[in-house]
Amino acid sequence: MKKLQETAFDETIAYLSSAKSLNWTQAQRASFICQLEALDASHAMACLSLNSLRSMISSMTESISFYSSFPAGVAPLHANSEDLSLHVYAALALYQE
Repeated sequence: MKKLQETAFDETIAYLSSAKSLNWTQAQRASFICQLEALDASHAMACLSLNSLRSMISSMTESISFYSSFPAGVAPLHANSEDLSLHVYAALALYQE
């Protein structure tokens, strides 16, 4: 079950950030989650933007690249920062379940 949670979390974060691929180690994922938890504790998660999410991911791994836009017909979930925050928070909650 843990592997399924990791895969779902990684795929969700990759989708929300428009990452081309997100292959990180357990330690990188744990560090990223700690950053998300710190944002949540300081009530800054609501201010999460696409750029700040990408910056956090980029700090975890140097070999990351992002799509400049979503494929045609796919609505970006990060168009509204409140939506992005809720989706990231939900991904984190499901991962920790």
